[in-house]
Amino acid sequence: MKLPKTRVESRISQEAAKIFVEDGIENYNRAKYKAAERLGLSAIDKLPSDNEVSNAIEEYHRLFRSNTQANHIRKMRQLAFNWMEFLKPFCPRLTGAVLEGTAGPHSSITLLVFLETAEDLIVNLIDTNIRYSENYHHIFDRNGKPIELPAVDIIADDILIQLKLYPRGQQSVQAIQHQLLPLSADINQVRELLD
Repeated sequence: MKLPKTRVESRISQEAAKIFVEDGIENYNRAKYKAAERLGLSAIDKLPSDNEVSNAIEEYHRLFRSNTQANHIRKMRQLAFNWMEFLKPFCPRLTGAVLEGTAGPHSSITLLVFLETAEDLIVNLIDTNIRYSENYHHIFDRNGKPIELPAVDIIADDILIQLKLYPRGQQSVQAIQHQLLPLSADINQVRELLD
């Protein structure tokens, strides 16, 4: 018996939410594919939207983490704010599950950082004795072409903080205006979330 598509999508959304929260997989597409695989639905032609998965994550938190979720999000946002203060010269912006309020116990904090060169940040981290590892992240231009950019990972209070580096200047302003970057909040907006 074949389930109606909306029922299938609902089941995948719910399983993807569980994977997102419990397994710490913060990439919606990976969580959806893993959910479909777990449910034995690997031949599926249409997965639920990211918005449907996000709603399922919120529902998962309401059902299974209602006593702890608000405090957890506040703690994560406070840690993000503290790092944003430290990174203020690089115009940091919070993005991802911590901003959205869907971060689970395995979630990381993701900050977008804008600078002239990656070395500017690296020197700052070395000067303050902060351990880090270098990495990469990808964005897509208006034509859908992937662009590889540097990233830096830091562990603080047993939480991964991912710094996704972007070039400073007009190029980044245009990227934000054209929504090529993910939804994000500056330090003042994060302060308001904490008040």
